Amino acid sequence: MPEIIEKHRESRKSPSVLQHSLILVRSARPDDLVFIFEGPDDIGVYETWIGRTRFESNYEPIAGKGKEQLIGLYKKIISENPELLRKVYFFIDCDFDVPEPADNIFTLNGYSIENFLCTSSTLESLLADEFKCVASPVERQRIKCVFEEFLNSFQTSTEELHFKFFSARRQGIKIISKSEDSKPIVEVYLDKAVPAFQHLEDVIETEKDVDATALAALRQEFAGLHRLQAQRGKYVLCVFRRWLRLLTADRKQPTPQLFERGMPALSGEPWSASLRRLAGQSPLPAGLAAFVEEAGRAA
Repeated sequence: MPEIIEKHRESRKSPSVLQHSLILVRSARPDDLVFIFEGPDDIGVYETWIGRTRFESNYEPIAGKGKEQLIGLYKKIISENPELLRKVYFFIDCDFDVPEPADNIFTLNGYSIENFLCTSSTLESLLADEFKCVASPVERQRIKCVFEEFLNSFQTSTEELHFKFFSARRQGIKIISKSEDSKPIVEVYLDKAVPAFQHLEDVIETEKDVDATALAALRQEFAGLHRLQAQRGKYVLCVFRRWLRLLTADRKQPTPQLFERGMPALSGEPWSASLRRLAGQSPLPAGLAAFVEEAGRAA
C-alpha cells in the first residue's frame, strides 16, 4: 500500500498533470499571461516582488510541484506544441544548477526564494513595524549588526554541509538522506549559530563520495558563490524564524539584551511574519523586473 501511495504522489509531479492545468487556464483565459511557479508558496512572494516593478499587465498564476516538473513541461511543450508557450512564463529556483538561458524561463539568482526573505533589509522593516523600534535608528542598526554576525556564524557552521549539497548536485550524485529541518544542523542563539551535529553523515548521506580529482575546482567555484546562492533556502528560512523567535522573546523581557528598556509592550509574534510580508522589503531578485516587464510588453 505505501508503494501505491508513493507512486500516486509522484504521478502528480508529472509534466502532463501541469500541462492539463495550463490547458484549462488557457481555455478560460486565452489572452492573459500565464505565470507558472514551482509551488504555492512562490505565488505570494512573486506577486509581491512583481508588484514592486513597473509590470502592469494581468496574469494567471499556476502552482506546480517542483522545478523538475516545470522544466519537464517546458521541454514537453517545445517538442510537441510550441504554440502553447505563447504568453506562458516559468519561474524557477537556481538551486545549485547552472541555468540554461531560455526566453520563457526566469531563473532566480539565488538558491531559492527563501534566501531573499531572510536578510538585513527584511529585518530592518520588521524592527520598525512589528517590533515597534520607531525613531530608534541606532538601536535598529545595532540589532542588524548582531544579526549579520549570526548569519556569518551560520554560514561557517554549515559550510561543509552546503558544500556537500553543492558538489553532489554538480556531479550528479544522489542524496540518499538529508535533514529536513535546521534543528539537527545548528543550535541558534541571538549572537551566533553553532553546529548541532558531530559528523556530517548525521545530517546528509550521499550515494557515493565526490570524485577527489574534482574537489579543488568545486571548492573554488563554491567559494565564489554569494550567500544567497550558497545556502539551502529551507534551512535559511527555518533558522531565520528561530532567530526571530529568540528576538521576540528578548523584546518581551523586562530587561532585554538587545532592546532598550522601557519600550511599549509588544503584542503579536513578529517571528511568524508571512512570506508575503517578508517579500515586501526583501532584495528584489536580479533580472526579475526586466523579465516581467518584457513579458508585459510582448503581451
